Amino acid sequence: MTEERKQELRQLLGEAVATENLKILYKHGRGKIYEYWLPIPASEYQRYLQQRWAAYSAEPSWFFFSVKPHIVNEVTESRLLGFIREELAPFIEKDSVYFDSHAIEGNTASGLRLQPIRGGVLMLDVCLDHLLKIAIVSGIENAVSIFARFSCTEGAHGYFQSIALLEGISLEAEIQVFKGVRLFTLPDADSERPPSQLATLFFDMREGRSLRGKTVLAIDRPVYSIFSKRSQEAFLDGVPIDNLPFQFKLDGEKFTDSKAVNSFGNLFCQALSIACDSAVQISGTGWLLEEGKFFHPGNGGVRPSRYRGLFGKTKKVGPDEIDEAKRLYHILDKNPVIRKDLRIPIDRWIKSKASGSEVDKIIDLGIALEALYVTRKDSIVKQLCHRASLYLGENSVNRMTLEQELEAIYDYRSDVVHNRGPGKEVEIETKVYSVSDLVKTAQNLCRKSILKIIQDGGFPDWSRLRQWAQHSS
Repeated sequence: MTEERKQELRQLLGEAVATENLKILYKHGRGKIYEYWLPIPASEYQRYLQQRWAAYSAEPSWFFFSVKPHIVNEVTESRLLGFIREELAPFIEKDSVYFDSHAIEGNTASGLRLQPIRGGVLMLDVCLDHLLKIAIVSGIENAVSIFARFSCTEGAHGYFQSIALLEGISLEAEIQVFKGVRLFTLPDADSERPPSQLATLFFDMREGRSLRGKTVLAIDRPVYSIFSKRSQEAFLDGVPIDNLPFQFKLDGEKFTDSKAVNSFGNLFCQALSIACDSAVQISGTGWLLEEGKFFHPGNGGVRPSRYRGLFGKTKKVGPDEIDEAKRLYHILDKNPVIRKDLRIPIDRWIKSKASGSEVDKIIDLGIALEALYVTRKDSIVKQLCHRASLYLGENSVNRMTLEQELEAIYDYRSDVVHNRGPGKEVEIETKVYSVSDLVKTAQNLCRKSILKIIQDGGFPDWSRLRQWAQHSS
């Protein structure tokens, strides 16, 4: 689009969204359509759209089709619609265009390919509505820029977001974790109220209710979007990126496909859990094409899992905990041996921090401690208790105390597994532990072990550690 055409669009949009020229239209009815103006100021409509887009909440379908911005001046409306028709002329078929957005997927056999994630037919009046919404929410200049990018025949590169809803932590503020990765909290229930004038229209807020206040991990992924005639809609499906009829740049992107995203999400949640001492778990996933950044009405699908799962208590964390999680992630990411060896201990420790019975937790912790300290099938208890006390103990007295605690933990776990009816209290020397205290002790020892192994760059040489302990004592 030339600069002259951009200036023409700026002028038309300026006329269209002027206070005296913009009204909110409500259309309803089957068969015969009835329509009338709603007494909603443009500023209220703007606030509503800003809140829904920021909350990743798609407009309810009835709202999308029934409530819309409308240009009162018919001449301005006709000129703006004519402008859109001229710019999208290469793609128009039966007064509509087809839009398609492609992500990158791949495997070792076929390499990286474009994979469609969202597409559909847009009538030109819907294109006009969306252009108006962008101008209302984020300004005329932004609307002009987005329309210019997406109306060109070669399409537009950008980023969409892979989304993971996290349980176990809440944030003091939004945090940029890495390039293209951020953590933030979705708005709560009170921040997404519709204009009061919409209440009489049976406004339904249930679609976004389950997402409110959730902690979100958002990861940018490359996306390619293009308009075309409907008869050409599938021409890019499954095409290797090396064989595309245009240049598709990947500027050192780490999170190209869903495999890379899932691998990162799982590992980073392990690092977050250990750093924050909380069970950080993914409770739902989805993706997002931000409506304010794409010339595509609708924003994708972000949904919590239907299975509620067993999730632990939520802990508020800040930049210090996130920085520690980043440090742990880098170590695990760069060392596949440590990552593999610690997968079971970390996963079982996380399960023990989630909701569940004390019995289930002690079983999970027993498995975690065995995975950390046991390498032979015989003398399991002796290996576990002796090695852990040597590895974690600060001196001979502390090592003896640790060994007794670990023996009590493992004995209780064995009683549970073999249905020997363990009691509600455990005596260690002169101290009496409740089962809850025993679980917390085991959790702390397990976490301390994991952190030390990560910090040391791997598991110790147990023979050398035993010799050192004997010599030092």
